[in-house]
Amino acid sequence: MAVAKVASGQSRAQAARELLCAPSTVVSAVQRYQESGRVGLLDWRAQNGRRKVNERFRQTLRRVLKGTPQQSGWRRTTWTRELLVREVERRGRVRVSPATMGRALASVGALRRRPCPVVRCPWPERRRQRPPCVREVVASAEWPG
Repeated sequence: MAVAKVASGQSRAQAARELLCAPSTVVSAVQRYQESGRVGLLDWRAQNGRRKVNERFRQTLRRVLKGTPQQSGWRRTTWTRELLVREVERRGRVRVSPATMGRALASVGALRRRPCPVVRCPWPERRRQRPPCVREVVASAEWPG
């Protein structure tokens, strides 16, 4: 569309305003067309190579997420995207960026949330047991009369 608008006489800035894009996008599209013709306007992302996050990568990520970082030998108590990148790579998968790891986490259904603090109860076991229900106490009590 940008090339057609510029070819019909519009300026690059006018074409950008009408197409709601940056003028640099129009400039680069026109330049690619002038250098390579229609082939220059093709989307070349298909030539980027194999995807790094495949089903095997996701399976490894799911296995990692079942445990904690400490179970995998890390000092942290919660997973970060950066730490997940390192752990998945350590398990034999390809290294990805933290942004790609974020997309991989979304693809396996992992939720991003604040970690829940884990605090052990300092009371002895006998004090941690649930106290009897009030109804049970009242029912077992002997009443005068």
